[in-house]
Amino acid sequence: MTKTVTPKLAAEVMYKADILCCICRDRGDHIHHVDGDNQNNHFDNLVLLCFDHHHEASITGGLRRKLSAELIVRYREELYEFNQKKRQHLLEQFDTPIFQLTSESLLKSSLTALLIIEIEKTKEEYYQSERNVEVLHQIIKYSAYTNERISYVVLSLLYEVSGNTRYGLTTNGAILIGSLVEHYFPFSYEKDRMPENLGLATQCINIAFGISYDALIWLNNLSIASWGMMIYKHIYKYGKHIGSEALLEEVVKSFDELIGTLNRPERNDLDQAIQLVSCFKNDLNRRRMDFPDLPHDLFEIVRSQSNKDRNLSNTSP
Repeated sequence: MTKTVTPKLAAEVMYKADILCCICRDRGDHIHHVDGDNQNNHFDNLVLLCFDHHHEASITGGLRRKLSAELIVRYREELYEFNQKKRQHLLEQFDTPIFQLTSESLLKSSLTALLIIEIEKTKEEYYQSERNVEVLHQIIKYSAYTNERISYVVLSLLYEVSGNTRYGLTTNGAILIGSLVEHYFPFSYEKDRMPENLGLATQCINIAFGISYDALIWLNNLSIASWGMMIYKHIYKYGKHIGSEALLEEVVKSFDELIGTLNRPERNDLDQAIQLVSCFKNDLNRRRMDFPDLPHDLFEIVRSQSNKDRNLSNTSP
């Protein structure tokens, strides 16, 4: 007899996911059993996916690689952590009694609220324009007024955008995302703000992983992936600046995970991708924020793909 997921359990999964597919962050439609056993309705074996990614996780046979249980769990845990932090931040908006607020703090709070509203409008415009990353340009002008909360909102948006890389991100789009990361992280170099920065750094690492993974696995585009990995270098440089061994290790760990996802025996087209990631990883300690010295063949591929992407952007209506 087939055990069905109870309404209460389904509601809990949907709440934790905020009704979002853990892979692409679009609306989730199906509760998927991670281990493929429909009888195993333990909460840790359930995840919300959209129709396309539920199909991709369930396919058998053929040449197309299905989404592995390990990768689904990684995306799920990142989404749950993201949603938990988002809800916590919303609660923290009300953590100061009104009689303790000064005129200066009221002004800053009002400005923060207004900018968050504008960023949310930009997010809506991004999705209405069918994920046109260029609309995010307008967010740059708010960086002069950033604080932890604004940086959190912007980086959360960029995390969502990075998860959509496979749907047509260009080199210019990847460069823009990297530029926005640099504008909003770190939000302050003051020593007493380091704990908050370290929390935001994890989001930046996830952005770098999302762009690089999708660009290499789905788009076969080394140019886009290179700009994703420049975000890794930015975070690593900050880790060196503040002397955080934990943050440096986190960047290296994410690089290793990225290389691990590229080791696929059924794919014979990922050797150059692995070589590119290794080049960026081995170049982390270079002081300058630029590309590593790539082998000639990789350099020519990156240059060719970059030019192709930019030509397409210039000819787009």
